[in-house]
Amino acid sequence: MEGLLEDIVRFCLPPLVLLAMFWGATYERNRWHAGFLKDFAAALAKLGIHRHVLIIDKRVTPLTHRTGEVYRIFHDGQGSYYLYTKIGNADGVLKALTRERAMLAIETCGYPLVSPADGAP
Repeated sequence: MEGLLEDIVRFCLPPLVLLAMFWGATYERNRWHAGFLKDFAAALAKLGIHRHVLIIDKRVTPLTHRTGEVYRIFHDGQGSYYLYTKIGNADGVLKALTRERAMLAIETCGYPLVSPADGAP
């Protein structure tokens, strides 16, 4: 009977520990993502931006050895361009850009485009 209990512990405990670690990492990642979306929506509301089109959306999910980062360039459909950045748990920064500066950042950033900037106003 003791051998059976030892076998159960030996074979069941490691997968349960891995499952708990996976759940914890997923929970933290989802919590960070929800916080980032809430912060982004608040920054947009503060400037009165109701609709926007993302041109660049670069997100680095935080891990134990890496800080979470967000880098977004978007326009509001009325000719205004914006840069939104967020690093770690600090509040995000939303900054207006000129069209020229936005196009230069898009060309030199190296991140993939979410939507083409050519059709942007």
